[in-house]
Amino acid sequence: MLASADTSQSWHQLLDSVRAGDQPLLATSRRASRLGVFEDIFVLSLKRRYDRRERMETLRSALGLNWTYAFATEAADPKVSLILDHIRAVRANYTQKDFFWPPPPPPPGPDLLMSLAGAELWVIDPSDPHASSATPPSDQEYLPEIFLGDFTPFGKGALMTRPRIATYLSHMNLVRRIADAPDANYSALILEDDVDADWNIQRTVRRVWDAHHALPEDWDMVYLGHCPPIGHDADARNSEAHFPHVPGAPELRPSRGPWCTHAYALSRNGARRLLTHMRYELFAFSRPVDNAYVHLIMNNRVKSFTFLPPVVVQVRDGVSDIWGTDMTGKVSKDDLVDSTLERIALARLQQQPAQSRIETDVKRHTDHPT
Repeated sequence: MLASADTSQSWHQLLDSVRAGDQPLLATSRRASRLGVFEDIFVLSLKRRYDRRERMETLRSALGLNWTYAFATEAADPKVSLILDHIRAVRANYTQKDFFWPPPPPPPGPDLLMSLAGAELWVIDPSDPHASSATPPSDQEYLPEIFLGDFTPFGKGALMTRPRIATYLSHMNLVRRIADAPDANYSALILEDDVDADWNIQRTVRRVWDAHHALPEDWDMVYLGHCPPIGHDADARNSEAHFPHVPGAPELRPSRGPWCTHAYALSRNGARRLLTHMRYELFAFSRPVDNAYVHLIMNNRVKSFTFLPPVVVQVRDGVSDIWGTDMTGKVSKDDLVDSTLERIALARLQQQPAQSRIETDVKRHTDHPT
């Protein structure tokens, strides 16, 4: 077993030379705990998903990173019911023609904090004097989902299930945390708990951040990974691959349609701008959070960039907390140039006794014959 070796320098060195042709780092100390770029890395995870955090800890140890787990909101949380109730009440008399974008976020006050506003007030304690009074507590049974139809001027809207609303709220809470950072130059990376990362992620990210003027000073978001458009969304207009890279940074392109939210960075100012829209009562919870981000990007409400190829991808090998079904093999798979989880698997295989390696190889070919 590798439990005692996972956090050691020898473990890093083994992973750094596990593939033929590897050119290992001169010293593992060159690996910065937050990729040498961000002040914080947050990982969103449901409290009950110990299995996912166990795998994330394996990834963290291999890459030599430090991050903070932020517990996500469960679909059964009473706050989700409050949000559904407020959506029905607040938007009952609105139509597309009433929609307009909110003004830019106000400049920071003396305490640098943005005041609670909009949909944030829907989920605070009703006894709080700042709580929204848009609707009284409902005695009727809460609907499990709501279809927002054509309320916003962005197509057909979306069926907002309880898991989708909980996911939106979880991301909005983290965006608020970043927006409240005291340092104006603060930035953070948000990961979900079902990812794999490129073994050279630090080199790649640092190369982009260090490239002169590659990333503008007023950047808001940077996707380290995204889901490519599929089906009716697989239009050239929405695919980063069809557009030129940022001068000086061939790994980076202006964002066009970066679906999914498993790996994205925010500047503090970007978080403030994003929060202003996420909590806006005429837009909040109107669609899944990744869909909301895409609409904000395409309407030039936030300035976003995307790594291509991605340096973080989702690991789609189990039951989705949003869809409730096994997603293995049901959606397109993004490939990393050099998967860290694959390196870990190779290293563990190489450390097995010879007979055990043979048995593993036989079982693999039996289960998946070529």
